[in-house]
Amino acid sequence: MSLTQAISYPSEDRAPSLEPLEQLLWAAGDSLRLSVLQVLGQSSFGVLELCEICDMRQPAMSHHLKVLAEAGLVERRREGNAIWYSRSLASDV
Repeated sequence: MSLTQAISYPSEDRAPSLEPLEQLLWAAGDSLRLSVLQVLGQSSFGVLELCEICDMRQPAMSHHLKVLAEAGLVERRREGNAIWYSRSLASDV
C-alpha cells in the first residue's frame, strides 16, 4: 500500500468530521478559500459580490463560505434579507 493510498482525504462534497484545528487547516488549505479570506480581510462582502470578485457561481461560493464559517474563519452578519461575510477576529492572527 502506498502512502497516498493510506491517507484518507475528506471529500469536498461533505464536511469532514474533524477536530477544530484540523477543520481550520482543511478549510484554509484550499487556494480559492484562501483568496476569499484575503478579500474578506479588506471589508465585508455579500455572497454575490464575492462571486463577482472571484468569478464563481453562487452555489459554489456559498459552499466555500459555509466551509470557512464552520471552521470559524469567517463570520456571517444578517442585515434584513442580506447576509454579509467578514473574516472572523480569530483569523486575523
